[in-house]
Amino acid sequence: SSGINAEWPLRPGCGNVFEAVNAYCMPTEKCWPAPYLWGSLESKLVNGKLHNLTDLSTYDKVCKAAGTNAYKLEEEGEGRCMQYHDCSKKGCNSTSSWNIPMYSVEAKSEDDIIEAIKFANTHNIYVTVKTSGHNYAGASMGYGSLLIWMKNFKKFGAITTNMDVCLDTYDALLKVGGGQVWLEAYKAVGENYHLIGGGGLTVSAAGGWLMARSLYAPVSARAVV
Repeated sequence: SSGINAEWPLRPGCGNVFEAVNAYCMPTEKCWPAPYLWGSLESKLVNGKLHNLTDLSTYDKVCKAAGTNAYKLEEEGEGRCMQYHDCSKKGCNSTSSWNIPMYSVEAKSEDDIIEAIKFANTHNIYVTVKTSGHNYAGASMGYGSLLIWMKNFKKFGAITTNMDVCLDTYDALLKVGGGQVWLEAYKAVGENYHLIGGGGLTVSAAGGWLMARSLYAPVSARAVV
C-alpha cells in the first residue's frame, strides 16, 4: 500500500460541500506563503521537485492537447492533468471556475512527502494527493491546495513468497506503492500468478477503489496475490 493512513477532509470538487476548507489559508489571503517560503520548501525536497501550477493556460496547452491519451495525462502537466478534463473545474463542471492546485510536489521518496506535509501544516494549507487523475469527483484537485503528485514516487514490484503477515502465511505477496498503477502491478505478477485488479491500466493500484472502496470512503487495505 502507499503507507499513508489519513482522515480526508471534504474538498471543493467533491459535490457542493466547501465548508471543510474554510479554515485553511487561501491564495487571496495575507496568510498565504510568500514566494521565498515556497523556495524554502523546494530546497528541502530530497529527491522531488516543486512545480508552480498557477499558469492556468498550461492546462489547455499540455493536458487538453493530450486528448484522452491516459498514459500522457498521467505523466504530463506536473500533476495538473485530469483524465476527465471537466474535473479540472470545480464540481467537475466545465462551466465552473478552475479547481487546479497552486503548487505540486513531485514526490519521489517518503522524505519529499514529509516535507510537503510539514510545509502545509506550518502554513495551514490543505493537501490533495494524485497519481493519474482518474477520480470522477475531482478529489485530487483543489484550488488553494498543495498537491502531492505520486506518479514518480519510488517503485516496488518484487513478489515475496511464503510471507507471514499478522499470523497468517501467504504463498505470495505483491507490495504496491503509492503512485503505481495497475499496469505495473500486472507486469510484476507476470504469468506466474493471478491478480484480481482493475481493468483501467493507468488507474492507481494503491489508491482509488482499493483504498477507498468507493469515491469517498477511505479505509486501510491489504492486497494479496
